[in-house]
Amino acid sequence: MTTMHDLAPGQMRPSPTNPRKTFTGLDELGASLIEKGVIVPVLVRPTPTAAKAKEPYELVCGERRWRAATKAKLTTIPAVVCDLSDREVLEIQLVENLQRVDVHPLEEADGYEELLEKHGYDVDGIAAKTGKSKAYIYARLKLGALAPGPRVEFLQGRISASRLSRERAKLASGQKDLQPAISLWREILRRDEEFRIDEERRARAVAW
Repeated sequence: MTTMHDLAPGQMRPSPTNPRKTFTGLDELGASLIEKGVIVPVLVRPTPTAAKAKEPYELVCGERRWRAATKAKLTTIPAVVCDLSDREVLEIQLVENLQRVDVHPLEEADGYEELLEKHGYDVDGIAAKTGKSKAYIYARLKLGALAPGPRVEFLQGRISASRLSRERAKLASGQKDLQPAISLWREILRRDEEFRIDEERRARAVAW
């Protein structure tokens, strides 16, 4: 059953399976929500203990809008309430987030991994559900094999996806000896930093 309600942000909690973990521009979005209201409702499902829970709804889609509305102190936001299974929730979250230009490749990879390990999907099934090629899915899954250090740096934007694609065999966490991978990772960071500084110097020279 699907219904529409105006719910207080405090009645909702983030979904633990949402592949998207980083949310930017909340202040700007919050200002827009105050001025124009929440035009697109969030999607939620009742939690198993909804009748007694302080937060009786789990966010399926719209966490960024919910976070911005909470920060802007909106009292209510429109929400579509729908009974969904865990598998349906993850499918919806993946498809929705794949439409976002700012979703991080590692967040995407983690979502695919979740479908493979816990929901009985294979790569063919993920490709059919998302509209992506199998080669694309495999490339994203390989990113999920990064060792912790390079993973953090990639999330912070200090290593590019293209550079990781070239070096992923050496950076994969499955290596017996991680020291070469760590050394390579540090060398990549050093070269990227030198390149950035050189580009800034050239830009200043042109400006003069």
